Amino acid sequence: MLTIGSIVWGVWDVARAIEFWCAALNYKPLRELIGRDLQRPSS
Repeated sequence: MLTIGSIVWGVWDVARAIEFWCAALNYKPLRELIGRDLQRPSS
């Protein structure tokens, strides 16, 4: 099985980015995202 991971710099609205790329690539996340995954990083 091929596993792909990525780090995206400069994305402030993670939920919106995930929604966009899932639709663009016809992809379904392997796990449900939780609030911690969608929070903005602290400076």
